[in-house]
Amino acid sequence: MENNNQYSEKETTENVEKTEVKSGDNVVREFLSFLKGKDFPTKDRRVSLFVLIFTLVISILLAALITFMSTTAILDRRYKAKYNEFVSKNVQSDYYTLETVKAYFAKYYIGDISSLTDEEITDALIRAYIAKTGDKYGYYWNAKEYEEYIQQVNGDAVGLGILMGWDEENTAINVFFVYSDSPADKAGVKSGDRIVAIGGEKISDIGYDKAIEKAKGKKGSKVTLGILRDGEEFSLTVTRDDFKTMSVMSNMLSDEKTALIRILEFDATTVEQLATQYLEMKNSGAEHFVFDLRDNPGGQLDSVVGVLSFMLGDGVPVLEAADKSGEKTVIETDRAYYCTDKVSSGVDKEFKHAGKTVILTNEFTASAAELFTAAMHHNNADVITVGMTTYGKGVMQSLYPLPNGGVIKITYSTYTAPGVASYDGVGLSPDVVCEMSEEHRDKNILILTEDEDTQIQKALGVLYGQTVE
Repeated sequence: MENNNQYSEKETTENVEKTEVKSGDNVVREFLSFLKGKDFPTKDRRVSLFVLIFTLVISILLAALITFMSTTAILDRRYKAKYNEFVSKNVQSDYYTLETVKAYFAKYYIGDISSLTDEEITDALIRAYIAKTGDKYGYYWNAKEYEEYIQQVNGDAVGLGILMGWDEENTAINVFFVYSDSPADKAGVKSGDRIVAIGGEKISDIGYDKAIEKAKGKKGSKVTLGILRDGEEFSLTVTRDDFKTMSVMSNMLSDEKTALIRILEFDATTVEQLATQYLEMKNSGAEHFVFDLRDNPGGQLDSVVGVLSFMLGDGVPVLEAADKSGEKTVIETDRAYYCTDKVSSGVDKEFKHAGKTVILTNEFTASAAELFTAAMHHNNADVITVGMTTYGKGVMQSLYPLPNGGVIKITYSTYTAPGVASYDGVGLSPDVVCEMSEEHRDKNILILTEDEDTQIQKALGVLYGQTVE
């Protein structure tokens, strides 16, 4: 029985089971009354379970809403500041600046830049960066250039098969050397020729760089060369094809006892070519050797260590290097590692170069060529150097790949031959100083005759015991 303000314990339990759920309006009304401090119309001033739960949920929701709004306001201020900072920085960034420059050129420049690609711009930027670092030996190849470079280093190439240089006096291209069995060799081009026209255009009109570009082409394509030989001008058509480059050339000098071995550079072909030609000269009766390192710009580390392994035998320290941290590394000769099976099997295991030897150097003898000279001179008392002080490059570079397929070369280490003072920036002074005669100073050594070559004549004099000046 209901009794105004009270329910019995039993009645309360029963009413929980029997009471209908109050309408939404009544619930809200009771909740608002509770918030105002008014009593609920319940017996014993007890809050119904439903209202209690509802109140708790609403309170939690309100607290969450207030917290969310406060947090949002704080984060909004924080991230707006971050965003403004990000925009400010990027508006002033190098990338944005470059894009602005490109936009200005696209809008205002009167020239045609429609063919200028992003790849070309990237290439130019990388080269500019390397130049700005001060690394004078740093270099960049894009993907196509690097592919061509690797082919050249490995001795595989497509083209004419000519070693050439600029003849400024006659505005022509000098043919210094024609590779054996190359397209140029098959077409009749000879060492000592001058190329005065290419593809119907005169070299004097287009210049050296454009002429070199015109000389390049795909395998099977043809190019017509205007040749000047012994005062007579005529044309030869050359079909571009594969050819094997030569990094080593040799011949017997006029005394028929001295072998002249020219090392043009140190690449993947050098060890085998040098070993093969050295043994041929030895078997032909060579008693003395002149190693010509003039104009040799250097090359690969493995190549020069391979040559030294062939010449000096195993276990001879030939290089001491120090990286950026100052950590030192010493490399020794190892014929089994650095020389091919063909080279290793072609000589006795105990073989070492011996006998009176001259190494010819000049101001363009650099890098790996200087290491060869220093190591040979330091480890063999019979080696005498003749010529001029070398270039002075006692630092090494390494290649690092880029995401665009290109490769950069970075100077990462200093080096010298163990027991030899650093020659970086100084060069190696020869035992016997000998300049090229003024008459032939500007000519390439490959087209000089033995009689014209003052330094070879001096080398022969040294070998035959003439007075060393």
